[in-house]
Amino acid sequence: PNCDTHFCYRCLKRGTSGSSCGCRLFCRNDNILAHLVLKPYPHDARCSCPICPDCRPENPCAQCSGGCVVCLGLVPPGPTESDAL
Repeated sequence: PNCDTHFCYRCLKRGTSGSSCGCRLFCRNDNILAHLVLKPYPHDARCSCPICPDCRPENPCAQCSGGCVVCLGLVPPGPTESDAL
């Protein structure tokens, strides 16, 4: 955590935070249904981010600004337990 090395979380290029390497740092909401993969867990195929299990339409979780695909009502919440996968 205190390595003092900045890097892009997407491409892992050192010395950048996404601005100079051109990687998109945040998930996209546009056209989610075309990129939604349900197995082995509900996620966006473009970034592999899981669909939030804690948000509800118009009721964001503590880590959300209210703009995720669940809060916007575009997809249902992800499972809350691994048995549900």
